[in-house]
Amino acid sequence: MPPLVGVIKIIFEKYNIKPAGKNIVVIGRGILVGKPIANWLINEGATVSVLNSKTSNPSGYTLMADVIISGAGKPGLIKLEMVKDGVIIIDAGSLAGDVDPAVAEKASLFTPVPGGVGPITVAMVFKNLVELNK
Repeated sequence: MPPLVGVIKIIFEKYNIKPAGKNIVVIGRGILVGKPIANWLINEGATVSVLNSKTSNPSGYTLMADVIISGAGKPGLIKLEMVKDGVIIIDAGSLAGDVDPAVAEKASLFTPVPGGVGPITVAMVFKNLVELNK
């Protein structure tokens, strides 16, 4: 399993989040974050929108999202006015994070950067390495 998909799965299990039937926005379409996460979520029964730098009116998607997973590597990309109350935010962005920290006040779950998904991702990489070497 791709490391970040494993991380999302762990977070969803820990907080009893069921992707089926949820409107989930994935920001970024890269091979490490966006594509594998979107594929996994689709297989789990979520309605998935994948946004990228060419998406016009991203707020039209993010305001409807139950969950936003961002891995674009663009600090401060998601602002407070772009999300609804109670949204679940999983920021897999770079060192500064894709989501403005102010968004945490609206979110029911918010993974900060640094210190959010990063350490768990490293653990998943090592878990995969151990599994491959069995």
